[in-house]
Amino acid sequence: LADVDRFFVPVPRLKEQHAIAKVLTTVDNLIEKTEALIAKYQAIKQGMMHDLFTRGVDEHGHLRPTYDEAPELYKESELGWIPKEWEAVTLRDDIDILHGYAFEGEFFTDSPPGEVLLVPGNFHRNGGLYFTAENTKYFRGPVPPQTVLRNGDLVIVMTDLSPRTLILGRVAEITLPYPVLHNQRIGLVRTKHDQEWNRRFLLFALNSERLRNAIILTATGTTVRHTSPTRILTNRIPKPHKPEQNRIAECLDQIERGTCTESERVTKLQATRTGLMQDLLTGTVRVVTHETEEAPGNE
Repeated sequence: LADVDRFFVPVPRLKEQHAIAKVLTTVDNLIEKTEALIAKYQAIKQGMMHDLFTRGVDEHGHLRPTYDEAPELYKESELGWIPKEWEAVTLRDDIDILHGYAFEGEFFTDSPPGEVLLVPGNFHRNGGLYFTAENTKYFRGPVPPQTVLRNGDLVIVMTDLSPRTLILGRVAEITLPYPVLHNQRIGLVRTKHDQEWNRRFLLFALNSERLRNAIILTATGTTVRHTSPTRILTNRIPKPHKPEQNRIAECLDQIERGTCTESERVTKLQATRTGLMQDLLTGTVRVVTHETEEAPGNE
């Protein structure tokens, strides 16, 4: 604190301060509105997932009537009432979850060059993967070929350091322009009957609130929570015929596309705000007001 008075801060005239504040407030408002829209999309998606995974979509693209409206369309199962055409499958009968590889720590680094390691911190609390300068780890050692993940692979996080288990059991699809390595504490999902599953449907089913709650309930640890393939695979998910899986996945993908578009917009707006703060608060770029146009030395 003793050194604070040694710093110099550029202070524009009051009228220009108001103009700068107005510009930054406008961007802040856009960010806030876009984030509210993302939250709305996520709430819609949660509601739709509940309906789609309990009622499904008929051949006409409509939600089936509820059990109360048409009980003859449903049967009782370990998951509750589900459409008669569906199965309630135990995960171990339809998928495997492969452990990640224990890479040698001496070759880890926080900066490139090196191959990107997939770690629990790359899983976003709202779904999907993200990589920043702060959460990206690199590996500069020898890479076994079988540890390189492919686009389209489904991966599940099995360790969670967050206090409210925000990512434990989250499943994401690899869709990256560069290779990433299958690190330990990340499971790789492999289907036993590829032709029977739409991978996007499986992704959404594995991310259902019911399954995640079951995974969290059986997790071990206090500060750091852990699960395992064995515990995950004891759970059940609904399995419609593949044409209906396709229809359900398309419904949810439409919402995902809207969420992704707005998320990208927020990222751009945040970058714009950072750039504006740098330029406007240092005087690199001036906000033109009547007063600044007449001020000497600003020609």
